[in-house]
Amino acid sequence: MFGLDRALLLAGLVILPLTAAVADDDHDRVLGAYERGEIVSLDKILTMVTSAYNCRVLEVELEHEKTGGDVASWIYEITAITVQGNVLTIEVHAKSMEILKVSGLGAEAAKKQ
Repeated sequence: MFGLDRALLLAGLVILPLTAAVADDDHDRVLGAYERGEIVSLDKILTMVTSAYNCRVLEVELEHEKTGGDVASWIYEITAITVQGNVLTIEVHAKSMEILKVSGLGAEAAKKQ
């Protein structure tokens, strides 16, 4: 009979490789999108965002989501902190580099002139 600790360990040994495989699949999807010209580099996006806003980037997520109709687009979702200490969420189209949405307290004040 397996003890609870042993069962949890075995479950972890099964789940961890699956998690790594999903991460590898995500990496391959993003790399393929970059190579096909569907997304620009993160470096370009971050340079553009920090040129437009007085902020420091805290976190970046890249999501493939439907933006209208049946068409899916890659969207960078950036979490940043302003010099005033406010947290902003900035969504940027990963191909056109268009800022789609900015939310958070002090977003207008953080915008560079």
